[in-house]
Amino acid sequence: MTTSKALIIGTGVLIALLIALTAGQSYDAYKAKRKSEDQLGALRAQWAYRRAEVIATAKEHFVASRPAEAAAAIAPFLAVADREAMLIYELAKPQADLEQRRQEVAAAAARKAADARDAEAKAANAKKADEACRLDRQCWGDRYMVEASSVCRAPIEAQAKFNFEWTDGWLEGKFDKFIVAGRAITYLGDKIKFQNGFGAWTKMKYSCNFDPKTKEVRVLVESR
Repeated sequence: MTTSKALIIGTGVLIALLIALTAGQSYDAYKAKRKSEDQLGALRAQWAYRRAEVIATAKEHFVASRPAEAAAAIAPFLAVADREAMLIYELAKPQADLEQRRQEVAAAAARKAADARDAEAKAANAKKADEACRLDRQCWGDRYMVEASSVCRAPIEAQAKFNFEWTDGWLEGKFDKFIVAGRAITYLGDKIKFQNGFGAWTKMKYSCNFDPKTKEVRVLVESR
């Protein structure tokens, strides 16, 4: 087969494929159009049968200041509705939309007010719980034990002139007990060793005065 014959055959096949594809697309479009026309025909028939009922219902709702219901009664038939029905819809729909926006604004305002009341109630309950805990020395000291262990650690370590080594285990805390005086809490512990200039280690005890309100700390470290 010559090159020219092969080219002619290939071109013919391509044209045939394009024709088939175009025909397929045209058929799909035809089917979609027929389906749409059938649906529209069915809607026209339903509208002809129910027109009087739908318009009467829509008018009743509109006169009773229920524009949303009036518009909703006609909405399914917009594609086939007549002038009278469209007039009712065009009068009712803007009022229905406005009423919906008003309801949405009112609902948003109500949610905001409810959220504000909830936040206020939570704040009041938290304040009561805070005051109750503050009057209970065990509760007040336990509440800030973890925080104090974190913020007091560096100031305690800074008291070492040379090396230091914590002796607490993984599950142990830095402090063994505490003393509450007003809002301030003094935490006490002895789980650290300091090394002197000769390499000898000394066990130390320490205290950390922690103010929960200002987060200020004051530490004192001395030998045991």
